[in-house]
Amino acid sequence: YQAVNRSAWNNFTNKPYALLNFKPIIDSLEGPNLLCKLTSENYLAVTDNQTSYIYSWSVAGGNFVGDSTHATVNLMFAGSGTKNVYLTITDTATGCSSSTFTKTISVSPGQKAGFGISYLNLFENTPITLLDSSKGAIAWAWNFDNGLSSNLENPQTAYSSSGVYIIRQIVTDKNGCQDSTNRTLDIKCSIKLPNVFTPNGDGVNDVFLIEGICIPDYTLEILDRWGLLV
Repeated sequence: YQAVNRSAWNNFTNKPYALLNFKPIIDSLEGPNLLCKLTSENYLAVTDNQTSYIYSWSVAGGNFVGDSTHATVNLMFAGSGTKNVYLTITDTATGCSSSTFTKTISVSPGQKAGFGISYLNLFENTPITLLDSSKGAIAWAWNFDNGLSSNLENPQTAYSSSGVYIIRQIVTDKNGCQDSTNRTLDIKCSIKLPNVFTPNGDGVNDVFLIEGICIPDYTLEILDRWGLLV
């Protein structure tokens, strides 16, 4: 300082002064106030971001997904309820730190996807009913892996050919949180097995024909009306 102010003539008393450094100020945190359990969400520190800033995040009852030393972090919670996220910023250029900012978050308990099937034996062209057993759901989305889908709670479907299919259920709760589950179905071919034939040459039921057989190994026995092996 090369100048001194005087308050009156002949008064050259130096006035006291202090050198100040501004500390970072956190106004708010950008991010949702409601989270879905086990879903990663992004949070951003709303402040005048400087290259000299160090971000110190902490969270009660949750985990950081990835790096937690930047202005933006990803959080995930395994449990539900009210959770707090804390942030303090330190300016390495001045050594000044902000006050700790707290953001309160509600974590939805969510729902649990699940369903059963009305039949144990599944065959071609046989209607089956899917029985919802999810918890806390208000909306359902089904993919039957046969080109069809449904939004009903307990839908029906059928399969025109044998094979392995994967049914997927996605459920949504009142807060918009989702859960999903898959179930594999083994659809068997439909075998048409006649219980009688009359090979007498009259053109009616003269041939014993099994339709739709898809079993690689089998044994067939034909008996007469008295139960004797033909």
